[in-house]
Amino acid sequence: MLDPENTKVLSWMRRTVGSPQVVIAVNFTAEPQTVNLAASGAGLQVGHMVTLLKSPGGATPKSLAAIKLKAYGVYIGEVR
Repeated sequence: MLDPENTKVLSWMRRTVGSPQVVIAVNFTAEPQTVNLAASGAGLQVGHMVTLLKSPGGATPKSLAAIKLKAYGVYIGEVR
């Protein structure tokens, strides 16, 4: 888990030896949410984010510091 204190957005990272890190963030509320996963202390090494999947109409974040999720929105990105 990347932000265990956040009760509105569930976010985690998939990390496998030899593969890029993948970040998943899911908004479980009916309100838009913005999460900062850069400050999570999870050891994310961010040079660049590549969007793998996002909710229709969702914004593409430029960094892990501001992932904007629509109501019940999802973002999945590869950390490079």
